[in-house]
Amino acid sequence: MDYSAYKEPRSASELSSLIKEANLQPISIIPWGSGSHQRMGHPPSDKELLILKSRHLNAVTEYSEKDLTLTVQSGITLGEVQAFLKKSNAFFPFEAPHAESRTLGGILSTSPYNILSYRFGNLRDLTLGLSVCQADGTWIKGGGKVVKNVSGYEMPKLFIGSFGTIGYLGEITLRVYPRPEKTLILQGRAPNPVSAFLALKHLFHSKLIFSSAWFEMSTEKSQLFVRFDGQEKLIANQVEEVTNLLSNSRTDSITDIQSRLNRSEESFLYTDGDIRATGSVPPSLLTRMVDAVQNISSETKLEPHFLWSLDGAFIGSWKGEPNKTFLPTFQKFNQTVSSLGGWIIYTEVPGLLWRDWPMWGEERPEWPMTLQLKKLFDPNEKLNPGRYLRRH
Repeated sequence: MDYSAYKEPRSASELSSLIKEANLQPISIIPWGSGSHQRMGHPPSDKELLILKSRHLNAVTEYSEKDLTLTVQSGITLGEVQAFLKKSNAFFPFEAPHAESRTLGGILSTSPYNILSYRFGNLRDLTLGLSVCQADGTWIKGGGKVVKNVSGYEMPKLFIGSFGTIGYLGEITLRVYPRPEKTLILQGRAPNPVSAFLALKHLFHSKLIFSSAWFEMSTEKSQLFVRFDGQEKLIANQVEEVTNLLSNSRTDSITDIQSRLNRSEESFLYTDGDIRATGSVPPSLLTRMVDAVQNISSETKLEPHFLWSLDGAFIGSWKGEPNKTFLPTFQKFNQTVSSLGGWIIYTEVPGLLWRDWPMWGEERPEWPMTLQLKKLFDPNEKLNPGRYLRRH
């Protein structure tokens, strides 16, 4: 990408002015947080580009310990949010690979899977309100600053996962939680994927209270992880019950079950590779997804490293030397994911493959409506043109 210029607005009014000025020129606007996911989706169309960085829009504007709500500007990083909340023994229940250094605006715009969503919900559940600078430079607001039920359609939900194509996020109001007394991760070795998924199924149908459960698959190992957040006494009881459940599954047992307290050791979350992807399929069909991933590895010799959640979500990567000859194999894989009723998005591919790669997988039923929303909110295609779904 040839970025022609960049600006770093220091206020909402300056951001608005810059967008209004850009509307008077033949240039496109690229919303930019930390820049970590700018390669997610297609490259912007070949026009003169203006990057608007949010690094100076990073203030905490309001915090209510009583209501457990936090309002921040979009340029603040997740790490900064957690550090602020820690002072009052609270936390924002969101975790994703490499997310600590990412801005809240970037996280909401790309909407990565929340590792803790099984217990706390996804980003749309945790976002109470947004202010958004539209493509013409005018501001709109939606949602609120308290946790309550809202009748009617919640407009802010449209901007979560929109990749900066229909508006520039300004202020964000989040739902936060009391900080857990203890975090513990239970880890066990699985003899094969079938055993791991059966264990996940038993966990799903149990009455146990845990924050997440994942199965890790790579060429070197297969492991199961169960995470607990809460009071120390409650966690101790839950760990005992989970250990018994996993050891006495109706298939090959999960072995070498160990617990650990150091959250920084959650290296299994980081599936770095030359091709990275995320997506979801119905939980009952996860074993067929494992077969599809292994087929790719057999045909391309790329090494897989995947994480599978008990709700059907997955995060994964392939490591090796991918090239254009692999494209038909991955297109077939995308078709398999679609046939299973799932979806896939590629979050990283090598630069030489970027423009030709099917970054959004197979076409999905909601795409026509998405394109109509783009025309409604950004009729002149000023914001990230061509990045989402199709190049124009």
